[in-house]
Amino acid sequence: MQVSGSLLEGNKGTSIGIGTYLGWGMAAIYMGGRLPQIFLNGLNPLMFIFALVGNSTYVASILVSSMEWSKVQPNLPWVVEASGCVMLDTFVSLIF
Repeated sequence: MQVSGSLLEGNKGTSIGIGTYLGWGMAAIYMGGRLPQIFLNGLNPLMFIFALVGNSTYVASILVSSMEWSKVQPNLPWVVEASGCVMLDTFVSLIF
């Protein structure tokens, strides 16, 4: 089954594609999943370390490739999600 790129990417201009909406939804769900871990202290140390390293390298890989807004803007939901998790994970590492 082939999916049209225009469905996921949106049109050039003011409209945004369904992929962007799905990205923002995923970011909210993923970062929201971190809150119970913080409040309930339900952290697996190895999973925590791998998630922190993975999210840090993911953000770095996007930003190192290009800092031009036209390149960052389509990836913004994922940059916000991963950097938000890095901040939450850093907060957790400081309090525990």
